[in-house]
Amino acid sequence: MWTELLGPDSRGTYTAVLGVDKADVLDEGTFTCQAMDLGFQQCLSISLDVLKKPQVIILPRSLTVEKVQTQGQLLI
Repeated sequence: MWTELLGPDSRGTYTAVLGVDKADVLDEGTFTCQAMDLGFQQCLSISLDVLKKPQVIILPRSLTVEKVQTQGQLLI
């Protein structure tokens, strides 16, 4: 995880960015940003759900094909 503070913009507003690279299911949860300026406090929370990558299993793993010729037709 990383953070970056951007700003101020033309209105004097700052923006804080929280970045999550390669999120894992252990990163799930509620993240809360708390800002305080001149005695005024504001909090904003967001919930992060991380989905696991699906695990694909192909069965059977191998297959044997036999070539057969019957009545002039080639069957595979």
